[in-house]
Amino acid sequence: MIGTSTVSIEPDSTVFSIALSGYGYPAEGRFSIDWISHGNTPGNITAITGLDGKFFAADSNRTLWSGTPSGEDISWKGQGRPMA
Repeated sequence: MIGTSTVSIEPDSTVFSIALSGYGYPAEGRFSIDWISHGNTPGNITAITGLDGKFFAADSNRTLWSGTPSGEDISWKGQGRPMA
């Protein structure tokens, strides 16, 4: 048995996808990312990153925050204000 197939690489409206440089693997050329809400961030966050399973954020008042995931929530704790 032989045949052909065409697979669209365009995501549906339920996921956010980004193109991969070179479209190497997967063959469809994209990874899909599901956005799952884990609550709100504290204050007026202007920058956020993650490292070793924790989140770190800075707000517009230059206050530093650390977030620890716990189940489906993130527990945020203010870490103080950095020196100018």
